[in-house]
Amino acid sequence: MKDFVLLVQVVAWPILIAAALIVFHNPLVEFLRDLGKRASKISAFHVEIELHPLAEAPVATLSADIQALQPAESFSSNMTALLEQIRSDRPVDYAVIDLGDGDRWLTSRIFLFSILLSRMRGLRSFVFVANGQDQSRRFIGTADPKAVRWSIARQCPWLELAYADAYNAALATLLPGSPAIVSSNGALDSWPATQLVQNFLRNIQAPVPPDATWIDLSSSPPKYEHARWIGASDAESMFATVFERSWVVSSSDKPKADVLTAVFRSSGRFVALVEPDRRFLQLVDRYAQLDQEARQR
Repeated sequence: MKDFVLLVQVVAWPILIAAALIVFHNPLVEFLRDLGKRASKISAFHVEIELHPLAEAPVATLSADIQALQPAESFSSNMTALLEQIRSDRPVDYAVIDLGDGDRWLTSRIFLFSILLSRMRGLRSFVFVANGQDQSRRFIGTADPKAVRWSIARQCPWLELAYADAYNAALATLLPGSPAIVSSNGALDSWPATQLVQNFLRNIQAPVPPDATWIDLSSSPPKYEHARWIGASDAESMFATVFERSWVVSSSDKPKADVLTAVFRSSGRFVALVEPDRRFLQLVDRYAQLDQEARQR
């Protein structure tokens, strides 16, 4: 009989403890969570356990300096503006393509800018904006210039052929021994770069349109170009696979630390800062911000 009582005691205790754990599961979880925050030492059954609490980094300690990238000057798709942009030697990080209502940019000009601004000025990203309802410069998305170039080339193959021919013709104008490439980005000297632009446009323009894929430039004398105007919906379709859409609302009444935290939590490399109505303000490099924060810690 004594052995039976001992057996019941041995079996009953684990069952009782298991039942208690089930019944008091939630309270125990909360207790242990608070314990990890408040206690530094636990003493029970003559055993002491020293707790080493993890350091909790408050958001307020994050740097509030948001380093904006360097934008290109305002420009349009006309030839004069294009030449002015590529002749400048000031590096730029991004360029805003303001599509307006779909009457400001031709596919041919975006194609050429995607190549030459990357080579001549180190362009890293395009920012596409357009007019929205009662609003201008509504953010659409960002895209790598190289990806933009190849997206257009796949859908407008004649532009790639026109560029290749224009490039070869421009290099042929150089004197023997003259350098064609003058930077690690592949920048061309001013003369062949100018010739390249002129040759390219000459290759895709004509006084009489061969077919309906050419658009009227409304010039005198009449001139047509093998391209099309591109608006917001066109860009959404043409660049659907290359667009990045990371954006964070930034306004005067929003703490910079909150904006920076939102940037850190975004995806992709480039993050657009926009107003509450998504009007584009500026572009930041999320990787650079993370690197800067790591160095400050």
